[in-house]
Amino acid sequence: MNPKCPECGLVYPESFTFCKKDGTLLSRRKRRWPYFMVAAASVIVLAAVASALALPSYLTSRLVITVAGAGFQLRGSDAYPEVALRVTNSSLIPFGLQSVSSHCLVSGSEVATAEWKPDNNQPLSVPSNGSANLRIKLNVKIFGIGDLFGMATGNAELDCRGPAEIIVSGIRVSRQVDFRCHVR
Repeated sequence: MNPKCPECGLVYPESFTFCKKDGTLLSRRKRRWPYFMVAAASVIVLAAVASALALPSYLTSRLVITVAGAGFQLRGSDAYPEVALRVTNSSLIPFGLQSVSSHCLVSGSEVATAEWKPDNNQPLSVPSNGSANLRIKLNVKIFGIGDLFGMATGNAELDCRGPAEIIVSGIRVSRQVDFRCHVR
């Protein structure tokens, strides 16, 4: 920055040391940001970092997955158990559900896995303060005759637990979810 006279305000080339008008020593101070601008910029940066760190926790605390229904689905000659889930978003931010993956237990024994991903690779849209439904196929594993009898007679409670992954503005967030249903 070129030197400036603190008395008259004239700006001189770099080679000058004193003001031609009054002989005052020229100021060579660089211009600084006012303290309030530095403080405001710092607050904005800190707020952005804090909100980025808090967003996943906020969203996952407002994601609820409940069972809307359960039963057996028949497609051609293929019959399989299926669970209808309702995904509820009680936040003010809409998000997309990217996947649900669970291990399902009956009487403490793992009997099935449940995997859901969108067909077209587009997340299931869940609006703010809204919900969306999805159907998830249970991939049954070999299990005990008692568990099979319990499921066949409708006396089994299916307890599923695993991560659900959501996406908000390109940020992936995962949360452990549980859902239980009575198999009829």
